[in-house]
Amino acid sequence: MNILNVFRNYIEEYHSDLAFVRTISVQEISNEEVKELPEEYKLKLKCWVFFYYGGQLVKPISFKRG
Repeated sequence: MNILNVFRNYIEEYHSDLAFVRTISVQEISNEEVKELPEEYKLKLKCWVFFYYGGQLVKPISFKRG
């Protein structure tokens, strides 16, 4: 079983109400604390937006390296 199948199985079991996922750029983030970060850190950030059925949003921010 490859990693994509493991991920899909996890999503189906624990997040069956997940509609879709996309990433957004740091420039699209409205959080003031993120905007105040030095530019060198902003280049390393990635924001994942998880859209769930029913309108719930989850937006974790991580460094691109993991």
